Amino acid sequence: TEALVEDVQGPIPRDTAEWDPDFLNPWKQGAGETRAQALSRARAILAEAGFPGGQGVPEITMDVLDDTASADHFKAWKRDLAEIGLRLRPYPTDWQGMMHRVDKGEAQVWGMSWQGDYPDAQNFLQCLYGPTAPDPNGARYRNPEFDRAYESTASMLPGPERTKVYQRIQRIAVDDCPWVVRNRRIYPYVRNPWLHGFRPSDLSTKWWKYARIDGALRRERTAAWNERRVLVPV
Repeated sequence: TEALVEDVQGPIPRDTAEWDPDFLNPWKQGAGETRAQALSRARAILAEAGFPGGQGVPEITMDVLDDTASADHFKAWKRDLAEIGLRLRPYPTDWQGMMHRVDKGEAQVWGMSWQGDYPDAQNFLQCLYGPTAPDPNGARYRNPEFDRAYESTASMLPGPERTKVYQRIQRIAVDDCPWVVRNRRIYPYVRNPWLHGFRPSDLSTKWWKYARIDGALRRERTAAWNERRVLVPV
């Protein structure tokens, strides 16, 4: 079934104990902020950085995969950046070609997602840890302060102390903005009443081993649904 999306503020997702519900990404469109207001704020940031109207900023290259969704995303990005004076050009490619360019450090802007293997902030923050470049740190992000803080958690057990460090390095990474954090896919499911132990999670696919089928109920319901009925028009 088609995925829904949930807006996210940073690399630590809601399903982890380290998630901070009060954290807001200053680079994203804020709650209650209109698109026009967000664009105005972006123009002001560019002017403050010495690039009024985008003047002096080289054309940006974005890898665009050969599918409709990627093409639509590129068009939206190009439109939005043009409104603040930035130019975006496509680099048409496929998934393998894009990953080759990322591994070689040749890609400038691209889009991809990360599925967690377990519900812990470390599983996501590792993708920004300098020594893990280029995989999973495809952005080749390296910040000594981030790296030192991340390394300090290696001997920590889950708890308030480690959570505090993880939330601090999330703020560091979000401020540096190696990632443009967008959204998270949410998958709705439809299940039959004879399926038990069904507790899906998009952080892992291992939950399937806990699911079980009530065979007797399945046969009973299936027989009832397939029972021949005679309809008499009136």
